[in-house]
Amino acid sequence: MIVAMVPFSFNSDFIDERWVFVLEERDKQSNALKVVDFSKTKFVSGFHEEDKEYAPGAGEVKLARLRETGRILYGATVFEGLWQNYLEKKKTSVLEILFREQNITFMTFFGDIFLDPVSQKRCVLALCRYDRNGGEWRKDIYWLDFTWSNKHLTIASNSA
Repeated sequence: MIVAMVPFSFNSDFIDERWVFVLEERDKQSNALKVVDFSKTKFVSGFHEEDKEYAPGAGEVKLARLRETGRILYGATVFEGLWQNYLEKKKTSVLEILFREQNITFMTFFGDIFLDPVSQKRCVLALCRYDRNGGEWRKDIYWLDFTWSNKHLTIASNSA
């Protein structure tokens, strides 16, 4: 389940070049990766066991807690690598294997923070699989001031 990293590309059908990386918040270790072995990847919520739901803005709390773990927080190149793998392999892609073997249907990529050019809100990339989409994966972006919960998993390195 090894996937090569792919440089993130801005495009008009998802997010265009008006969006910008918040460079000082980039996980430099994630950006330097050439490949990721997803059999050794950890999916973490960033919240404590007793936490249920958070009010809007909890993404900032989640980001701070994730950084405290010491794990590599995967970002845009990992997102793009998984997406390209999915487009090329569909049912045998790493995303589909993660869904079948671990019931993973949602993952966020906190290794890169983006700035929305219109609202100026801070955002992270996400990959989501919804049955209402015929079981297809799709690209998405979530604002850090979104209402987050324990169900919103973030993809990170296995070791802290």
